[in-house]
Amino acid sequence: MADCSLEGGTDLPGRNGSTFISRARSIVAGLKDPSLESYIQYVDSNVAACEYLDSPIARTCLDFEDFPLGSKVKGIFAHGSASWTRTAAIQTVQVDGTILEFFLKVTRTTVGKTTLQGEYVSTWAISRAAPDLVQTPIAVGTYATDNNIHFLLSRFVNMTGKVPDPRSLPMKIAEMHFKGASPTGKYGFPVPTSMGACIQQNKWTSSWERCFTELMNTMFEFEQDVHGNHEEMQQLHHIILEKVIPRLLRPMETGGRDIEPRIVHGDLWDGNTSVEATTGNPVIFDASSIYAHNEYELGPWDLSRHRLDRSYIQEYRKHFEPSRPEEDFEDRLILYRLRFNLTSSACHLDHVHYRKLAVGDMRYLTAKYTDGYQGPEQRKPEEDQTLPSHAGEKNGDLLIVDTEPQGELHGLVVEQRFEDKTEFPG
Repeated sequence: MADCSLEGGTDLPGRNGSTFISRARSIVAGLKDPSLESYIQYVDSNVAACEYLDSPIARTCLDFEDFPLGSKVKGIFAHGSASWTRTAAIQTVQVDGTILEFFLKVTRTTVGKTTLQGEYVSTWAISRAAPDLVQTPIAVGTYATDNNIHFLLSRFVNMTGKVPDPRSLPMKIAEMHFKGASPTGKYGFPVPTSMGACIQQNKWTSSWERCFTELMNTMFEFEQDVHGNHEEMQQLHHIILEKVIPRLLRPMETGGRDIEPRIVHGDLWDGNTSVEATTGNPVIFDASSIYAHNEYELGPWDLSRHRLDRSYIQEYRKHFEPSRPEEDFEDRLILYRLRFNLTSSACHLDHVHYRKLAVGDMRYLTAKYTDGYQGPEQRKPEEDQTLPSHAGEKNGDLLIVDTEPQGELHGLVVEQRFEDKTEFPG
């Protein structure tokens, strides 16, 4: 496979020396489909059926014991901005004159369908632990007018567009982690979810080390497919799997130490947060959940390009103490943020900035943990290998990142049934 230079421009050399075109790149490009705009200019009949709220799930979620039928659609309006989907607000008038609004998200392709199904179950699982943190999910389904168009319908929340402050959000996230223990006692999730355009299968496992290894490997392979194989990255990735992950994660589950799988949002950067306009409370959305080590959630907060920064990490630690061994906490964050740098690289087709950041993290971790788990004594960093606050990034030279995806039931059958014994919506 051809090497993709880290100093390259927008045209990355591929397997045949020309611009690299792969299935993964096609998937990413396909999700950014401007033609979706036309599908939020009317209310599809399957979506309209949802707005009558004639279902046990809707009544339970919205606290209505006996909601009257006869709702009418007043209008549908484009609302919010998103990279992978198109979003709208639907306004309805109930028989008693009450105005009720709903939030609609639409996408196309098989990957888009899986993404919305995963988000539906993710948001539902989070709502069990922290109902005030999310838009209540109502339904996920496919348009009657076009079976290539898939939708997610949720309770509408009026948001300010501001980032929650570092006092309120970390406390709420810590509370969500505490209350959101895995119903199976294992790591994983009952359905696939997606990070960007990369589908993660989330198979149940009793070991966080095994679970994270699979998550890392899936994202690394997808990133390589998007930008082309890079020889140094592949060598570093092998060391990450064989040495670094065992060294940093295994000690938390051995030697009398233990951690519990907790529900995490899974992609909690500032673009997936806001503030509810009426209450001032934090809101999170676009979840890609998994029952994971709770500190995995903090990975994006350790990246200087994000507005959820180190101050959020420090506040979180007041409410949820670091796992033991605590001295590994900072390097665990670098390992976790590495996966998010790989995700960002895979989602951006036209430059290799995030790939460079990922390589910076990989070089740091592999240089420090050459002995792996069997040799837990850490090699002291050389003078020029001091721990950067954000490996690979330069102060004053940060990339401005475009905002990523931001963002009631009669006669609708939720398409995916969850065969796990856990009580999940179906």
